[in-house]
Amino acid sequence: MSVENTIANSPVIMMEERDGKIYAEPCNSYIPLEVLAGDTAMFYVVGATFRPGVVEFSTRLEHEHYRPGTPKNSKYRLIIVNWPLDEWKVRWYVIGFPVEDRHTAERVAKECGLRFADGVPCMISGSGREYFPMESKNVWNLENIEGWTPANWEEKMENERRRVEKVVEDSVALQKGKVNVEL
Repeated sequence: MSVENTIANSPVIMMEERDGKIYAEPCNSYIPLEVLAGDTAMFYVVGATFRPGVVEFSTRLEHEHYRPGTPKNSKYRLIIVNWPLDEWKVRWYVIGFPVEDRHTAERVAKECGLRFADGVPCMISGSGREYFPMESKNVWNLENIEGWTPANWEEKMENERRRVEKVVEDSVALQKGKVNVEL
């Protein structure tokens, strides 16, 4: 099964901490993005996955600061959204973390060549402007600090893919006790 098929067919999972234990449960109903945006304890950034740095940022933020298998991981949210719903679809990551961790997330974003930009993505088409369906003062957009061009995009994405694989490999090794490093 390809990664694309896995993502497209994955169930929605809700993570929560109860009595010091982490629970993962299938979620039979979707939580509207507007409801998530109303959670003022969380800060969200939205980035198109074709933008260099977005996948690396989400992976590093989770594996370095909300490490899987720890109670802190239940405070990290990654929602995959295909938007806009009409015309051509773009895959977006909506990455959520506690508001108090914003400065840490901004530092990681900068290391990945990104910055937080006030406001949500806007698509302009023949039918006008369409704003990402999650507008709130705690929802911002991810933008590249330095531009990329069609000439260097493939190379940038391939280099990012390698860095993401290394982050995940190191995180898995750490979880298995094969690395003596505390993230």
